[in-house]
Amino acid sequence: MHAPVRIVWMRGALSRPLLSAGILYLLAFPLTAQMLCPSAAWPVVLDISMLGIVPLLLLAGIVGALLALLPVLIGTAAMAELGRHNLGLQHPAMWALAGAATAAGICATLGTRPDEPPALALIFTGSACALLARQKIRWIEAER
Repeated sequence: MHAPVRIVWMRGALSRPLLSAGILYLLAFPLTAQMLCPSAAWPVVLDISMLGIVPLLLLAGIVGALLALLPVLIGTAAMAELGRHNLGLQHPAMWALAGAATAAGICATLGTRPDEPPALALIFTGSACALLARQKIRWIEAER
């Protein structure tokens, strides 16, 4: 019989993905739009006017945290518990796939096709947030 496994949630297991969700989506959206429709690409000029995006990123962080609260909380708790019972589900790649699948399920529920920029940006964000949460979860075998 195996020793019981204890789950340790390190500081930042929920706050890092929550605070990053909106910013990641906001940054991923133009990249996915350019990737899916390269003929509609627009030039990006890096100068002092780019500082105007800072307030937008702060607002995206707040709104994204509110929207991502339930998926991040439920997903992290579920994957941590599943990882306690199955060693393969502790691998970061499995967490990334679970985050992407959850986001794809949300897109399907909302009626968005996965080959559209908003959906693809959400799938990327779900995968990245799952990886951020996974970095702060540990499974430790309990001593007898």
